[in-house]
Amino acid sequence: MGLIGFDNIAGQNNRNTKNTDQSVIIKESSRATFAEDVIQLSQKKPVLVDFWAGWCEPCKALTPILEEAVKTQKGSVALIKIDVDKNQALAAQFQIRSLPTIYAFFQGQPVDGFAGVLPPEQIQAFIEKLCAMAGVEANLDTDEDQQDVAQQAFARQDFETALQIYQQIWQNNPNHIRAACGIGRCLLGLGQIEQAEQFVASSPIEIAHHPEIEGLRAGISLLREATPYRSKLSALQETLIAQPQNHENRLHLALALFAAHQISQAYDVLLDGVAQDRSWQDEAFRKYLVRMFSTQPSQDSTTQAARRRLSSLLFV
Repeated sequence: MGLIGFDNIAGQNNRNTKNTDQSVIIKESSRATFAEDVIQLSQKKPVLVDFWAGWCEPCKALTPILEEAVKTQKGSVALIKIDVDKNQALAAQFQIRSLPTIYAFFQGQPVDGFAGVLPPEQIQAFIEKLCAMAGVEANLDTDEDQQDVAQQAFARQDFETALQIYQQIWQNNPNHIRAACGIGRCLLGLGQIEQAEQFVASSPIEIAHHPEIEGLRAGISLLREATPYRSKLSALQETLIAQPQNHENRLHLALALFAAHQISQAYDVLLDGVAQDRSWQDEAFRKYLVRMFSTQPSQDSTTQAARRRLSSLLFV
């Protein structure tokens, strides 16, 4: 969604910001009170602005989802609702072309947004990303809750959001192995190989040799090996189709896929290699699979399935 400036709106209301009751986080607003309700309030915390209309059926579907998601944050995020029929000038200012449309504000500026109805889990993820971006801790009761959110963000390759959450956990407990591994994996996901290497090298002695930290080292090594092939992914795929018995190309393709975060596809390419020629280059396909397995969270379902398939290939 394209976001726009609105300096002229902010200048229309110079009233002092009222003390905001943390329990009042969902309210109707208008052009007259927009500066106070949105611009000023967003200096303190993220604010969602819901542009809606009474005749809009999708709006009726989205509103309860938004309200429930905001309520779970217990004041960390506000929801301001704008009826476009009553505030046509405001809707025109924000170039609202479809309903519902949601803008997210922080520190007086629109920072994100979407149009249409999203399912509850995507709304929750949107709010969590907004909180992380704004440096506001989402309402997560325990480290386990935070880890679950971080894992979900990582799974959808939102590495920046996952990284911020893992860093919050890490700051409270530098020996937290899952947070440490999460930070390392996110850095690798963002292509920051040197930063990941430095992070692993500085790990406290208590966790420095943990299997998952060793897995991070394996990930760094694999990404360095993949460097010559990262830009050749399409060509390597075409060669695999034309020459399925070209084992060297198969291995290079797996590395390129791994570097592109296409982990499942990388597994499939290597597993097919094991099925074709298990002993090639001293079982290179199997060994690279084991290295890739070690780079992923132990509970990762894709990795677990690949492990089972490898076992079935090796022990039949």
